[in-house]
Amino acid sequence: MKFPSMLSSFEQESTPEKTNKLRLSRGVVIVSAVWIAFTVAIAACVNPKLLAPVNGAVSFSARLARKLADGTIDSEFILPAMFCIVALLALRFFMQPIAKRLFFWWTDSTSEKAWNASALHWVFDNVYGPLEVSLVAVAALRFLEAGVKGAGWVHAALFGSVVEKLVACALVVAFSRVVMSWQERFFSQKAFELELEGKELQADRLVGVSKLSKLATSLVVVALGLKVLGVDIGALVTFGGISGLAIGLAGRQILENAFMGLMLYATSPFMPGDEIKFSTNQERDIQGFIIDIGLFRTSIRSLHREMYYIPNSLFSTLSVLNITRRGKEFRIKHEVKVRLADTSRVASALTNFRALLKSDPRVMRSLHRRVFISEITPEGLTIMMSFFVEAVNKDQFYATQQDFLQKFLETCKKNNVRLAAPTRAFTQVVDEEGPLVFSTQKEKDMELAGTVDINTTTDEADEVAPSSKSANEAKPPAGGLTAALADMFLGEKVIKEEGVVEEEENLRRKTEKRLEEKRALKEAEKLLKAKAKEKERAEKEKESARKA
Repeated sequence: MKFPSMLSSFEQESTPEKTNKLRLSRGVVIVSAVWIAFTVAIAACVNPKLLAPVNGAVSFSARLARKLADGTIDSEFILPAMFCIVALLALRFFMQPIAKRLFFWWTDSTSEKAWNASALHWVFDNVYGPLEVSLVAVAALRFLEAGVKGAGWVHAALFGSVVEKLVACALVVAFSRVVMSWQERFFSQKAFELELEGKELQADRLVGVSKLSKLATSLVVVALGLKVLGVDIGALVTFGGISGLAIGLAGRQILENAFMGLMLYATSPFMPGDEIKFSTNQERDIQGFIIDIGLFRTSIRSLHREMYYIPNSLFSTLSVLNITRRGKEFRIKHEVKVRLADTSRVASALTNFRALLKSDPRVMRSLHRRVFISEITPEGLTIMMSFFVEAVNKDQFYATQQDFLQKFLETCKKNNVRLAAPTRAFTQVVDEEGPLVFSTQKEKDMELAGTVDINTTTDEADEVAPSSKSANEAKPPAGGLTAALADMFLGEKVIKEEGVVEEEENLRRKTEKRLEEKRALKEAEKLLKAKAKEKERAEKEKESARKA
């Protein structure tokens, strides 16, 4: 695969002549290299003595490596070993620039990004580099061991065992560095390929697998390190089982969080950057974006820019809605009321709007497209529209939804179908002590709305109309609620219906009855109080007469 940074200027701005010239030069180099190798092979077969220097260098390198590993280096190998190490370091400083220039020549590019993303650069930095450092470290330890043994400063066996363990640890560290670097490059390339193919979900899961792979590699490296240090892993596991039981009882929640964190990495129900929604026992409808998925907790930033830190164990019992993975499918669903007077023209309007949805390429054909009358009420006909559109993000979806709503209004206007007006009436009854009853009814009595200002709240409305009579007889002022609704929806005067008048009359009668009952109750209370006072006064007079 090719990363974007690896696209050279030759690939982007090449000409046919330049391409042919570069191909010819590459072919000449390849043919020359093959010819030289073939000639050397034939010469070696004819005269084996020609390979004697090569065989000697290989055998010496093998013996030197064995002595460095065994720690049996002597004075015979000290100077050649030092020469080899210095030559190795010098070769590093010369070999990488030469390889870089060859890469630029081969790709006909001078881009540093292309070189940094190339496999050759990765080999130098992440394979050759750690091995070189470990080799130099091992050689330095062996030279130090030989010098200390010769000087007799410390006990030779003790110092030798320490050096052996350090050498083994250096090799383990170099091995782990190479393996982890290869894993990182492999998973990053695979994730990039999946993203190019549009498989974002698989790419997100691959990130979780990459984290688990790094964790497994780290555990293996730790086990190897303990092994080379002489630690008995079996005894450690046995002790860990006993102590782990005690730790598990004390820190069960911590272990649950860690285990669930690993499960989140493996299953990838959501990834950093995803928008999710869920509810807990303490709070409902938590919605936000994933910032980070840690081993013990997950960080979420809400739509109000607040930060939530959720323990990972909580996700084992929660139902999480991943909004981001909805993809490009968005649903437009609305309900609109139109007048009963336009019933004969509604069918034509709906047919035209369905045809518009069918011909629009933004509407998804694989999902339903519904535009029907869903309810009939005294206020009007309820039209339900539901269909799906394809959009890259929410901004594009809202723009598409606005466009379709405007087209629906235009379709209704062309077919002379108007939206139904909202209906509301206020009734207030006042007695001598102040407001007694205030109610809001679903009535098509827009003339009553003139008794209450459009901006008046329910709590303040009882101060507007002085009595039920004035409320019933008042007429809507110019520019009031009636005019606003008429201009907005109907463009005509709303007429009071007979059923509304009858219902209002019934309410008035009930209110008057309640007033009469209240007055009778007050009169009865006054009469009882008067009788009580009269009785008390008579008792006082009797008491005073008896004393006299």
